[in-house]
Amino acid sequence: AAKRTPAKAEATFTSTARIKPTRSSRSFCSILHKTRPRRDQDKTTMSLQDYVKTSLMPLSQAYGWYMLTNATSDADIYSLTMQLSAFYGGWALLKVYVGGDKREKGHISMGITFLSSLRQHYLATMIASGLVIANYGLPAAMVLPMSDAKLASVVGKGDFKDKPVPPFIKIWVLTFKTYFLSSIALWGVVMYKLTQFS
Repeated sequence: AAKRTPAKAEATFTSTARIKPTRSSRSFCSILHKTRPRRDQDKTTMSLQDYVKTSLMPLSQAYGWYMLTNATSDADIYSLTMQLSAFYGGWALLKVYVGGDKREKGHISMGITFLSSLRQHYLATMIASGLVIANYGLPAAMVLPMSDAKLASVVGKGDFKDKPVPPFIKIWVLTFKTYFLSSIALWGVVMYKLTQFS
């Protein structure tokens, strides 16, 4: 048989490489493109996911404050910090591995808090609680002075620089800022109660 020349081999490789995508692959790519979230797209309504995430902030804080004010021993405090750190640590992990938020570091301080609370180690829990306060306090210093439109733009909820901010965005901003302040105060009281009971 005649040997294939380099030119023919190259032509064969080129024609083989130029395979047209199948209909199924084109459909999958179009679906992926349509469902991929766009950070530059202004949100005009709240989705069910938005309602759930927004509601979890005040609900989790209300639970934390209720349990904290009714705590009568250090065991109650350790139980509460273990529950809160498990919840918020899991939330942070979802943001990192599902939401793709590589800036989220809350799972680190919450993970340390969970382990120290599980062991009921006083000093470790105090240090971990301080880390949690820092984890909330540093972003709060930047978030709290922001306007509604600025914060909405930073977190990817839309650009409202030259247009009115929708009411649900204002509610979300108020909830978000209150959540930061409440969290800082709550973990501060946790540290105070631990010193009282220990």
